[in-house]
Amino acid sequence: MKESKYNYFIRKNEGKETLWFNGYTRNFFTLDTTLTNKLRNNINILEDLSPTFHKKLLNKGFILEDEIDEIDLIRKRTTEARNSKDYFLILLPTLNCNFSCWYCVQDHEKSIMKKATIDKVKKHIEFMIKDEKITQLHIEWFGGEPFMYFDEVIKEISEFAIKQCDEAKIQFRNTATTNGYYLINDIIPKLEELRFYHFQITIDGKKQLHNKVKNMVGEDSAFDKTLGHINSILSNNKVINFTLRINYDLKNLEEEIVDDVNALIEAENRKRVKMLYRRVWQVKPSEEMNRALQNLMSRFKESGYSLNDIDINNNYMRCYSDKKYYNSISYNGKVVKCTANDDLQGNRYPGELMESGQIKWEKGFLNAFYKPRYENKICIECKHLPLCMGRCGRDYDQENDSDEQNVCPNQSSDLHFEENIFNNCV
Repeated sequence: MKESKYNYFIRKNEGKETLWFNGYTRNFFTLDTTLTNKLRNNINILEDLSPTFHKKLLNKGFILEDEIDEIDLIRKRTTEARNSKDYFLILLPTLNCNFSCWYCVQDHEKSIMKKATIDKVKKHIEFMIKDEKITQLHIEWFGGEPFMYFDEVIKEISEFAIKQCDEAKIQFRNTATTNGYYLINDIIPKLEELRFYHFQITIDGKKQLHNKVKNMVGEDSAFDKTLGHINSILSNNKVINFTLRINYDLKNLEEEIVDDVNALIEAENRKRVKMLYRRVWQVKPSEEMNRALQNLMSRFKESGYSLNDIDINNNYMRCYSDKKYYNSISYNGKVVKCTANDDLQGNRYPGELMESGQIKWEKGFLNAFYKPRYENKICIECKHLPLCMGRCGRDYDQENDSDEQNVCPNQSSDLHFEENIFNNCV
C-alpha cells in the first residue's frame, strides 16, 4: 500500500485542521492536524489501526495498491476524455465588438456570419448528429461580441440545433462569452427558450475603472448596464448561472470593486455567480499582486459568491480544445482549435467548413495538435499534473521531448495550487 503522489495536505484554522485533497480524484475532506500526522506516519498499518478510515482513503484515491501506476491512470482518463462524443462547438457570429478593451488580442473587424456560412453550420450540426453520432451538443457563442447579432445568427442556429437534438434524443446546451451589454430585458424570455444556462462576462475592476476600459459614446456607465442585466436575468430565470471574469493588474484589485458589484447583484442571486480571476497577459505577476488578489477573493466569498480559480473538474485535459469533438467556427466558415490568441485574424486558420458540413483540416494538423503536452520528464514527475495537464496545445508545432521547451505553464501563476485548492474547497 502507498500514498498517492497527488495528495495535498493544507493547514487551516491556524494549523489546527488539515484539508486533504487528491488531485487525481478531486476528493477532499478536513481532519484534525494531529490525527492527520499520526495516520500519515502509519500508512502501512493503517488498515489495522482504522479499517473504516483505511477503506475511505482507498476508495477516494488517497492511498492505493503498490502495483498501480498513477501515470497510466491519467493517460487512460485523458484518452477517454479526448474521445468523448459530447460535442463542444464554439461559434463566432462576428469579430466585431461594441467595446475596444486595451488588452484584447483581436482586431475587431466589421463582420457578420452570412447566410451561406449559417447554412454550412447547420449542415455541420446535422453531420455531427447523424454521421458522427455525438451524444450531446454544447454550443458556446463567442466573438467579438456575439449578441450584436442575436436575432440574425444566434436565434436561427440555436432553433435549428434544438430541433435536430430533440429528434435525435440528445441533450442540447447553449452558453456564451459576452460583455453583457446586449442582454436586454426583451431577450430574457428567449434565453430560456433557446436553452441558455451559463454566461461568462468580464469586468475590469471597480465601476470607475471598468467604464474607462469599456466605454461607448452616449453610454454613461457600461458597468451599471452590464451588472444590471446580470441581476435581471438571475431574478427572472432560475436556471442560468454566471461567471464574472475579472481581468486584473495591480491597479484594479481594489476592494471597492466588491462594493460596486454588490450594489447591483442582489444577495439572493449571488450564489449563482462565480468569480474568476485572470491576470492580463501583458502584466507580470508579483507578490504584491498575489496578496491583493487573495484579499479580494476573500471579500467576494464573504459576500456570497463562489470562486472558480482553478478547474478541479478539467477532465484530465489542459483545455477543452484538446477534445477530438471540439471545434471553433468563425463568422467566415474558417475553423480553429483555439480562440485565445490571434489565430482568428489573417490567414492562420488550420481548418475550413465545407458545403457538406465536414471540416477540411491542414494535412497533419490534428495529429500534431492532439499529441499530449505532458509526455515529458518535467510534467510526468510533477505532483500538480492532474490539475494542470501540461503545456498549452497551441504549442503543437514544437517538439515535445525537449525538457528545455517544456517550461512549466504555471510557474508564473499568481496563486499557488495549494491556495487555489483551499479557495475552492473551503
